[in-house]
Amino acid sequence: MGDNTKIEWTAERLRAALRTQYAPPIYAFFSEIFHSVGGGNRADAVAVAMWRSRGLEIIGFEIKCSRVDWLRELKN
Repeated sequence: MGDNTKIEWTAERLRAALRTQYAPPIYAFFSEIFHSVGGGNRADAVAVAMWRSRGLEIIGFEIKCSRVDWLRELKN
């Protein structure tokens, strides 16, 4: 039968998985992107397509590892 080991998905583990999925040379991957200098809102990660054939593809990611974190974000 299969392995029943439960994987704990932390924010860093999710970012690493995204970094692998959206890797060079097809994408440039950035994490912890701030909206402005000095803080404020931020994106957890952004992938930008580097190949002209993909058009202007920009993908933003908001990482939530817990329901509490997700509910807090909904209030904002």
